[in-house]
Amino acid sequence: VMLYVDHEVELPKELSYFVKKIHGVQYLYHYTEFKRVNGKFHHKEVAIGKAIVDDSTGEPIALMPNDKYFELMKTPAPINAAVKKRGRAPLKESKELSYNELADGSVLGFGYGIACLKIAKDIGLYQILVDTFGDEVTIKLLSIAAYYAKDGGGLTGIEYFTTRQMCFTNTIINDSQACALFSSIKENDTDEFFRKWIKLTTESHLACYDVTSISSYATGLSEVSKGYNRDRENLDQVNFGLFATLDTGIPIYYNIYNGCINDFSNLPYVLANARNLGLSQQLVLVTDGGFATVNTVHNLQEHSQPFLMGAPIAHCKGITKEVIKWRNENESNISDFVNEFDSPLEARVVPYTLGDVQGSLIMYLDPAKEALQKETLKKKILNAQYDVENSQEYSDALARKVKGFYTVTQQDDNSFTYTRNDEAIRTDLMLCGCMALFTTYPNFTASTALRTYNNKDVVEKCFAELKNDILGERLYVHSDEALTGKMFVTFLSLILHKSLQNKLRPWIRKNRSSLDVAFSILSDIECKKCGNQWLLTKVFTSHQKELIKLLQLPVNFLDHK
Repeated sequence: VMLYVDHEVELPKELSYFVKKIHGVQYLYHYTEFKRVNGKFHHKEVAIGKAIVDDSTGEPIALMPNDKYFELMKTPAPINAAVKKRGRAPLKESKELSYNELADGSVLGFGYGIACLKIAKDIGLYQILVDTFGDEVTIKLLSIAAYYAKDGGGLTGIEYFTTRQMCFTNTIINDSQACALFSSIKENDTDEFFRKWIKLTTESHLACYDVTSISSYATGLSEVSKGYNRDRENLDQVNFGLFATLDTGIPIYYNIYNGCINDFSNLPYVLANARNLGLSQQLVLVTDGGFATVNTVHNLQEHSQPFLMGAPIAHCKGITKEVIKWRNENESNISDFVNEFDSPLEARVVPYTLGDVQGSLIMYLDPAKEALQKETLKKKILNAQYDVENSQEYSDALARKVKGFYTVTQQDDNSFTYTRNDEAIRTDLMLCGCMALFTTYPNFTASTALRTYNNKDVVEKCFAELKNDILGERLYVHSDEALTGKMFVTFLSLILHKSLQNKLRPWIRKNRSSLDVAFSILSDIECKKCGNQWLLTKVFTSHQKELIKLLQLPVNFLDHK
């Protein structure tokens, strides 16, 4: 970006803009995109120049434009104007501003910070971080993690957050200090953290695993590449594989890998890394049907890892055959019954070998879904019948459209003949309402397996929180070290976010509210600097009292009346 330093234009009326002060200098920014995602506003912004200010008022009166300004205004840039290319001034030594240096009468929120610190200590996260990184780094890690858990997005707001919310650290953190912290995090330290965290969180014997893609504006990083993008964005990405406890959804371990690698191809390596860091062989791993490949189940078996996974009926002829066999036997044999939904399901557990792995195939029939799916399927069959009966000549589009229901054969004169695929239609009708699971864990009944599998959405919820509430959907890092460090800190923020959500769920349900509202109420608990003391600015509201009691916050001046 080039700044036209001897050229002046009026403040743009055609462009919406806002003023941002950076190191005491005012710059004008324009929103290029503005949208709401899951109730939160997200935007992209671009600098359009440096503000020329009135000396008496300090308000912008004109603009020293850059080339982005002329690009957005669709006007030619001046030819002979002096320009200054974007560059970095020599880095100054970063000075940490202490809260004690704030002026008398300064007001800071502290309820949210205390809540994050309390939950981190309650779940054992704080002590593991201290044992791994030491006290000073731990409080900075948790401060940034608390910022991400509450506000999310980029680091541009971290200084604003820490100047208005007293965090665990005694100092105010800015974005450059946060980036330096990201780059200082070493793999040996994170491995040591995970050994302790995995040991603490896997006392439960059920965990789920899934993968999401995280888009990145950065290029040239070892883990950033084009691949299957779940958000359908035309950006490079990294893949993020996450293990989480099935009962609470607390993240256990994550692994980032190149965005072009398939999920099921990388699972053995992720699992091997997790096992090296202490993931127990007793832990039952729950995955969706996307991992149901012969190679994947073989690798899981090689690692002696019991698992439960979705078994896509349509993609495996052996499973299809087994389900059809069961449906045919239903006429003479009574199935088991499972009451996990509004209507009872029929179920059958049979021994089954997938690839060379022996386990159990658990088949289910939902009568309510069967009726709906049959109705939909019959409509599709009728539409296909109409197409073949009313088409005048052969086309590849017609053959593709009715494939599965009719076989269309082209004739020499470009007419066609067709035959209905009765056996395929019969199979499709018999599979309506059916689903199947495959497991190597011997203790699952049809009921417990289905209940367990349906709980695997805790990882999907973690991904939603990670993208929408914490990262702001995309990564803004430009080095491998910063990527590694930032993902570790966001993993910590995901732990805080999920733990606070679990703890505050009774209040959220009772008040028909949300976690964001609870965070705002906690943030409104403020204190004022009076000499060397910080005093409460006002008495607690009823909601604040409820949250303080629920979280058992150590606020000894609570008004109990």
